[in-house]
Amino acid sequence: MPTPKAQSDNLADDTIIVTLSPGADQDKVKEILDEVHGTVIRTLHVDKDNYDILFIKPEKGKADETIKKLADKKDKNLKAVERNFIAKP
Repeated sequence: MPTPKAQSDNLADDTIIVTLSPGADQDKVKEILDEVHGTVIRTLHVDKDNYDILFIKPEKGKADETIKKLADKKDKNLKAVERNFIAKP
């Protein structure tokens, strides 16, 4: 198991990656992100399955708290919520 220092070295930044369910209700997603104070900084759309991947910037130093809040929502529009990690060989 990586040490806390090793884990923090692998974090790209405080960015959170949110994968939406296919055909997600964009208004509901915006409402959820407003509640947790998350700002969308980039959106990738996957045409094949009609879903979006959002890169969210939480309030400074509150990434873990924001991830927990999003996970606790258990909203059908949110398929996955995770930290942005750097993969190193």
